[in-house]
Amino acid sequence: GSEGVLTIKLARPIIVESISIEHISRSDAIDLKSAPKDFKIFGSMELSDYSPRLLVISNYSITKGYPTIQSYHIKQQTSSSSNQQTSSSSGPIQYISLQILSNHGNSDYTCLYGIRVYGERE
Repeated sequence: GSEGVLTIKLARPIIVESISIEHISRSDAIDLKSAPKDFKIFGSMELSDYSPRLLVISNYSITKGYPTIQSYHIKQQTSSSSNQQTSSSSGPIQYISLQILSNHGNSDYTCLYGIRVYGERE
């Protein structure tokens, strides 16, 4: 469907600095409507953490001219801009959860080509 959650366990805890989301390129895509649109990214040290840290609230754009890999920086203080809000990772994280809130119009599925997490070892 158009909503879902993907949780990834990182190889080791890191201080998250940025996260990138990738959808297949416009020229190779069969259906751009399956690209994620609105999403949140959470981080935690334990999978059973019921209060994970909110790292990003943003959206992925399929508008012509936008790159297929879009990055979201994790800042040390809460900030907001026109389409992105970020929050502090404030400590090491071992689990990243990407919560897809909507896609660009495909009611059957949402396609995610890749997710990359960048940071420093604790």
